[in-house]
Amino acid sequence: MFSSYCFLLRNGVFLTGLASTTHNTQLYKLRASNHLLKRFLEILDQLFGKDLPRVQMPVAVGPYGQAQPSCFDRVKMGFMMGFAVGMAAGAMFGTFSCLRIGMRGRELMSGVGKTMMQSGGTFGTFMAIGMGIRC
Repeated sequence: MFSSYCFLLRNGVFLTGLASTTHNTQLYKLRASNHLLKRFLEILDQLFGKDLPRVQMPVAVGPYGQAQPSCFDRVKMGFMMGFAVGMAAGAMFGTFSCLRIGMRGRELMSGVGKTMMQSGGTFGTFMAIGMGIRC
């Protein structure tokens, strides 16, 4: 017999799981960090009569350690994000416009590539400027 659970935490995240009452499987490996989650695990312990495993997750450390990225790093990241979005938009619009005027083969690939680079560079530049203003 299986029972499914859905629990709403304080920050709006749903915690869902499937607990087996007939099999001795350990399906809940949760970090008991806030009060509601601890209480939820206590209720599950009472229902199933066994202790559920609790795993303490390590704190994630970013590429900059505990320090914040510098202004240049933020501008660089803004450019990269803008370039990626601009390339995707350039691929869609470039393909449509090149096919509309009848390009095929190598000419099509060249036209789409140019459009992707132009829109990526333009949008990346504006995103970098925006991130620079925020510094």
